[in-house]
Amino acid sequence: MNTPDHGAAAVLRSLARQLDAERAKVPVVGHLYLAPDTTVVATQIADLAAITVSFGAELVVLANEPSDQSRQASSELACAATSIGEAIAALGRVEVQLLFLEENPPHKAAPEANAVIKTQLHEARAQLGHAAEQLGRRAQSLTAPRVSAARSRTSTPLAEGQPSTNPPATGSERTTPSPRRH
Repeated sequence: MNTPDHGAAAVLRSLARQLDAERAKVPVVGHLYLAPDTTVVATQIADLAAITVSFGAELVVLANEPSDQSRQASSELACAATSIGEAIAALGRVEVQLLFLEENPPHKAAPEANAVIKTQLHEARAQLGHAAEQLGRRAQSLTAPRVSAARSRTSTPLAEGQPSTNPPATGSERTTPSPRRH
């Protein structure tokens, strides 16, 4: 059964997994000579832009669903879109730096060039990680109340033929403690 509430949580989980996959693709640079290719960075920017478009489409769908869970999911998607935008901006700064270094090879050995690239790649990974974690937590919170409510209604089954140790209370039973005698 796929209710809108479960649907919103499933959408958030799916998008969180997409962001985790994209975060794993962000290059880790140890030395500038091992820096990512401009094509790799440009491709990742395009991939994140496509994910942003899918976020927008999901926002439109969720906006037309009247449930509280849909509104909460919409809010998380909007916040995640901000983080994705920051990741795209960081990757854009890496792309600019890499293109500058391609045009100016003598600057490639400058420690500042390596520092800029490392910092921006770290920022992109951090923003994608933040967005994925937020979406995952919200998806969990959308389904958690149902699980805890179901668990509170569950009792330990009795063996067949075993009498219950806690018979149901009747209105005639004493509910106040008896006075103590010394």
